[in-house]
Amino acid sequence: LWNDLEDIIGSVANYFHRHGWKDGEPVTARVTAGSPPDHFTVSDNLKPATDTAGDFAAKGVTTKPALPADLKVALLELEQVKGPEYWLTGNNFYVITRYNRSPLYAMAVYQLSEAIRDAYEKDRD
Repeated sequence: LWNDLEDIIGSVANYFHRHGWKDGEPVTARVTAGSPPDHFTVSDNLKPATDTAGDFAAKGVTTKPALPADLKVALLELEQVKGPEYWLTGNNFYVITRYNRSPLYAMAVYQLSEAIRDAYEKDRD
């Protein structure tokens, strides 16, 4: 496994698929405006239940990037040096936490994947 990049990627992809990964569905988006704690509860298990991105938007909460209104989301709070930072997380974020329960781990995986994608797209230009 350790010397076969295709096997590594295939194993992770299979794991995500078996745990409910949805191709093309957003993973997470940072809250850029609004005050979600006033209207919503920070999630303990990060599994989206009933709240949608549209529910948050109706209360004045915006994200970057914007999320589909019907996407079920959970609210994640990450403590930063200057205070808390909020993210709306979808099912795909929850799938990452099925591998490792730490939301910090899942966020690192997500942000690393975004950096890899951006570098790949830059090299293609």
